[in-house]
Order: sequence, then C-alpha cells, then structure tokens
Amino acid sequence: ALESWGVKPLVFRGGKHKAPVGLIGEVSDEGMKTIQTMIDKTHNAFKRHVLTARPKLAKQIDDVATGDVWLGCDALDVGLIDRIITSDEYIQQRLRNGVRVLKLVNYDKRRFPFAGIHPQRTVAKLFTDASNILSKISNFLSS
Repeated sequence: ALESWGVKPLVFRGGKHKAPVGLIGEVSDEGMKTIQTMIDKTHNAFKRHVLTARPKLAKQIDDVATGDVWLGCDALDVGLIDRIITSDEYIQQRLRNGVRVLKLVNYDKRRFPFAGIHPQRTVAKLFTDASNILSKISNFLSS
C-alpha cells in the first residue's frame, strides 16, 4: 500500500528473527511462522506456570488455558481461583492474620527527608541535619 504512494518501506533487523513481522515491510510466511512459534512457546510456558500453582488442573489445562477471559464465578467453578473477595476484604484478612501491610502513598518531593543536605556544610551542621532528617523520616513514615 505504501508503494502506491511512492514510499518504499525499509526495515532493519539485528538478527534473523528480530521483528519477523512489523507494521511496515513484507509479511512473509516464514515471519508469520516465527511469530506463531514464539506465541506457542509463551503459551506453553504460561500453562506450565499455571500447573505449578494449580496441579489439580493438569487433566483440564487445555480446556482452561484457551486464551479466553474468565469471569470470576466461572474461574472459581473450574478451580482457577480459590475465592472471590474485594481487595479491601483481602487486606483486612491479611491484617487479622498478623501480616504487615504497607500503605502506598503519593511521594511529595518537597517532603523528601534528604532535600536540605549540601556537601559544603560543616560536620557539626551535618550531625544536626542528620538528627532533623531522622525526625523527618519518622514523621514521613508515620503519616
């Protein structure tokens, strides 16, 4: 299609199988075969990974590893998941079990504890700064 507009696509590759099919250039049977082989290898690795976590699916792995999207209730029925809960329920459950759960907060560069240190300061000033920094870290972590 590009040639009809006078554009000659140029594709440079770093190896025989580097970008076998691209947005421009020729799509060869060999390129398509290479891509399909890569996809098949990835899919087989995925199935092995699922079986590592869910060995009871060994007899039906080809029935469930089809590339389809599973609704939660259907995934539960076939054994792909253990239960259906919200993320809040999961976190509360983990907290009840004594697991330390960290809260993700937005990082504010203005509150970064080390923002005020400069190499030209005296050693005494650095010790004072270190004390202030530890205080800032403590306040930062507790907020």
